[in-house]
Amino acid sequence: MAGKPFPELSFVTATTNLDGFKDKKVMRKVRKVVMKNYLDKAKEDPNTTDVRAKKRESPTPLKSEARTPTVQSPSDMPAPSILRRDSMTSFERRTSGYARSTSSRPSSIASSTGSTHSGHAINPMIPPTPNQEWLFGIADELNRKAARPTAFDTRADFEAILAPGSKITAQKMEFLVAFTRGEAEKASADVFAQHTALPPTVDLDRLKINCATFFGSAGMSEQWLPLMMLSPQSFLASLCVSAPYTDLMTAIYRGDDPSKYTETRQTMEILDILPRMINDALNEHGSSDGNITSVAQLLLGQLSTPYTALIGSHQSALKRMVAQRGGLDKLGGNGALAMNLSLINAEANILRSEPVEQQYLTWISSHLNRNENKIQKLPAPEGPLLWVSRGMLSVKLSPLCRPETFQLIELMYELNEKVIRLQRLEENEKAGSMDVNILQSTEQAEIRFRIRQIVGQVYDFPHCHKLVPTGPPDWVYETLRLSSLIFSHAVFQRRPLHMQHECTFGHNCCVLPDMIQEAVQQTPIRPVWDHLAGVLYWALMIAAASCHDPVGETYDSDTPSIETPSSNNANPVHAQPYPTRSATVPPLPATSATPGTTITPPPPSSSAPPANDEQRQEALQFAAQTWSKGKSMFEQYVYARDTDVVGGLMSGMNISEGQPAPSFMPTAGPGSPSSVPLYYHDSGFVSMMGPPATPSPKEENKRLRLEARSPQSEAEARRQKEKRAYVKRFLTANAVRVSILLRFEHTTAMVQSVQRLEEVTRWLARR
Repeated sequence: MAGKPFPELSFVTATTNLDGFKDKKVMRKVRKVVMKNYLDKAKEDPNTTDVRAKKRESPTPLKSEARTPTVQSPSDMPAPSILRRDSMTSFERRTSGYARSTSSRPSSIASSTGSTHSGHAINPMIPPTPNQEWLFGIADELNRKAARPTAFDTRADFEAILAPGSKITAQKMEFLVAFTRGEAEKASADVFAQHTALPPTVDLDRLKINCATFFGSAGMSEQWLPLMMLSPQSFLASLCVSAPYTDLMTAIYRGDDPSKYTETRQTMEILDILPRMINDALNEHGSSDGNITSVAQLLLGQLSTPYTALIGSHQSALKRMVAQRGGLDKLGGNGALAMNLSLINAEANILRSEPVEQQYLTWISSHLNRNENKIQKLPAPEGPLLWVSRGMLSVKLSPLCRPETFQLIELMYELNEKVIRLQRLEENEKAGSMDVNILQSTEQAEIRFRIRQIVGQVYDFPHCHKLVPTGPPDWVYETLRLSSLIFSHAVFQRRPLHMQHECTFGHNCCVLPDMIQEAVQQTPIRPVWDHLAGVLYWALMIAAASCHDPVGETYDSDTPSIETPSSNNANPVHAQPYPTRSATVPPLPATSATPGTTITPPPPSSSAPPANDEQRQEALQFAAQTWSKGKSMFEQYVYARDTDVVGGLMSGMNISEGQPAPSFMPTAGPGSPSSVPLYYHDSGFVSMMGPPATPSPKEENKRLRLEARSPQSEAEARRQKEKRAYVKRFLTANAVRVSILLRFEHTTAMVQSVQRLEEVTRWLARR
């Protein structure tokens, strides 16, 4: 015994608190790690007598570089990649009130968005910005820290990564976030170090990084970023898209706690301040490209918020601004602004079961006519809305595509084709002769017969738990199967997607949007399903449209609109051509910021790469100044909001850079604002104060009857309503993200997909 060496000890660490260490899942993970460590050592020992070590196969997982095994807490553990029978069974049994079985799912974007089969976060069909894979790591770390309850009490957690002017951050974030410091420059104060900390309810840097990470691509940098750089407001307006996405994807799950559905602090703060800034910019610069870009991003982000009553007013404002400019073709951005306005408005109305404005449909048709002979980029976002290559091989050969998944894609593509053909036959029938109508009626009967066959075939596809488990491809299949059932039912009964549909075939089938949301969360939505991105777009659009609640979205004369200048007083604004983008430096707008502090942009780059880093540094400096100025303006508006209150109501504000925010003392009685802000009548943003109205006897009786109800039933009904609203926002936000990522790289393909989806929904609504 004296000469026998002391056995080597192994230590297991768990990244969790003491209470979390007692969790059964953590303890099970610890036991697995310890047993694996023991068996690995026993297998290497030739004198071992343990039968388990002799029979044990060589491990397949990748070995960690560190010797100390680590166990993650439930909040950081990734979703399981292997399908389990017990989880499938519970999933199938869910009804309208079913609860999530994964209450301990990760609460950060880093883990809730999944990963691909290969482990990468970049979609092969979407060229990324430089080092975007590395940028995913930064965003993951920030979101993981921000998910902690105390993360918003101090900014110390962010200083390690977001140190002002960090050289590494400057190299990786490029122009999308624009942290800068020269390579030979010392660690001295820069433009970002001049700012005091923002309110603890919002982190602009984190939101901008999320925007660049989850919505950025090379095509977006070329086409949309120059428009965002036209003004600090348009640069900040991109946060209207990333704030709702951040709130939704970092929702903290606490069983049935409704707080997981109502956590919108980032969204509320951004959508409380940005509309004020945009309104003031509209008063100064009218219908400029920068202002149109700002309103478009505000509209796009509003789709994923609980406050959708203002979407119609945003669309009306964009319509007036486009009319003042002389039409979509007169806008700047080399067609990028017109394309985005058309797709944003079309998708918004598809999701809300509203007719699309004719000018956007005309632009879409004109674009497709101009590019009908253009070779589409392959691989394209093929799926139920688009079939480009023969056999759709890029989809069929994807590791995420099961054979059953591809069969469903083929059926849904055929079903879309049949519906579009019916739509066009009915349009021709209105103006056709009797002989033509007789011929068309025969074709219509054949199409309807085939539609019934397709719907029956969709019902025959089994639940994913009845298939051989393969991991994430099972949930991709399940997401598509559930979306196909909703779509097939709507087509067979010819009703809008959001209407309740009874099972026509007697299968007693119940498909709910929250079932689709649950399945989507198990899929690799971070890289938007790789080559199945077009399939994901269709599934999310169908699922999000089925969540539409026309009762919960009201419009009246009191709903404010964006204060656009009248056409008589507005100065004509002409589109400004953009210079050709260099391979390394994006084009910069030849404009200055709003009066007060002028920012002079560097000269536009040529198509040839720069001989040195001078142009690159100048471009980064301009981007940093634009972002810095936007943050400074944001702080001014936050200060003005907290101090500019008259009689309990927000007064109008018109703040320009370099001027202190005015402060008004409360006076007797409410004050009349000089201009109606965008947020003014939305109770979701502003607490409307005033004397309580005297209820009528009839209302008093109603209140008494409501009080007689069970508090538990009211709480449950409220919880279910909040959950449905959360599911709708989750599906919409991810549909918006997929659309943004694809439209800049596959413009013609996405324009055609949106056109076909609009035709289908128009036929369903009998318009």
